[in-house]
Amino acid sequence: MSSEVIESEGESFVYQVASTTRAGRRYRVDITANNGAMWCACTDWSTRRQPALDRGEPRLTRKTTCKHARAALRHFCLQILPKLDKR
Repeated sequence: MSSEVIESEGESFVYQVASTTRAGRRYRVDITANNGAMWCACTDWSTRRQPALDRGEPRLTRKTTCKHARAALRHFCLQILPKLDKR
């Protein structure tokens, strides 16, 4: 199931990603935070993903990115980058 991703107004590379399990809940994701390793406001991020990064796990893997961060990055790669390429 794919999460709805909305670009945050006035903030570059920051997205609001809908929860797939909690209706009406959105998580703020910054895809440029942590030197490109991303950041998410969800509990999974703070309890599992950030500690994995702190231990030195490689960036942008399933161990270091939550599903909301992956959804935001997928949105950026599939929706935003192609538009930039056409400029």
